[in-house]
Amino acid sequence: MTKINIMICDDEQSVHDEVCNLICKYKNTGEFEYGIYNCYSGDELLKSDVNIHILFLDIEMPGKDGIEIGKILCQKGSNARIIMLTAKKERFKECFKINATRFVTKPIDKGEFYEALDSALFSFAGSEKIELRYNDQKCMVNQQEIIIAESKGGYLLVRSKERVYDTNESLKELETKLDQRLFISPCRGIIINMMYINRIKKANIYMDDGTLITISRRKMKSTIQKIVDFDKIMGA
Repeated sequence: MTKINIMICDDEQSVHDEVCNLICKYKNTGEFEYGIYNCYSGDELLKSDVNIHILFLDIEMPGKDGIEIGKILCQKGSNARIIMLTAKKERFKECFKINATRFVTKPIDKGEFYEALDSALFSFAGSEKIELRYNDQKCMVNQQEIIIAESKGGYLLVRSKERVYDTNESLKELETKLDQRLFISPCRGIIINMMYINRIKKANIYMDDGTLITISRRKMKSTIQKIVDFDKIMGA
C-alpha cells in the first residue's frame, strides 16, 4: 500500500483538528496509508524533515506567510502538492507563483476539501514502476511514461515518448499491474494511458503522438465514461 505523507501547516489548532477529522473520514482512505503531520508556522515547516507528498498550507500566518513558504519550498525543489487554505480569495493569484494545485476557502467546505484531496491524490496515479525490457535488458519504467501497450505478432510492445519496450507477459497480465486510474483498454489488444489522449471524435481516440484507435462497440460506453471521469478529476 502506498504511503502518503500529509502535512498541515496552519497557526490555528481548530483547523488542524478539522482537516485531520476530514482526512480520517475520506472515502478513499483504504487505497493509501496516510501519515498526518502538523506544523504551526512556516519556520517550523521549513525545519521539518518529513518527505511531504501533500501540503495543506495556510496563507495568513505570523512570520513568513504561506506564499513566502511556498516560494522557498519551490526553490528547494519540493514536489509536494500544495493545497492553499485561506479566507482571502483576493490572494489566489499569488498562489499560482508557487504552483499550488488547489485552494480551499475558510471556513472549510467539506465538498471543496475532498475535491482538492481527490485531485492531489490522483496526481500520484501511475507513479509506481513496472519491469519491462529494452534491447534485451530488463529495466524499470514509470507507468506515467507509458503511452500505449499493444499486442503485435506474438509480442507485447509498450511504447513511451522515447522508447519502445517489450515484455513476455500477456496484455491481460500487464493490465493487472497498471494503475487502473490511468489505463484503459478501448478495444482488443490495446491498452492506452488517458494522460496522452488528445481528443475523441465519434468512435475514434486520437493520441498525442498521432496514433488513432477505434473504440470497439462492446467497450464504447465504459470507455467513454472512464475518459469523462478522468477529465473531470484532471480538470477539477
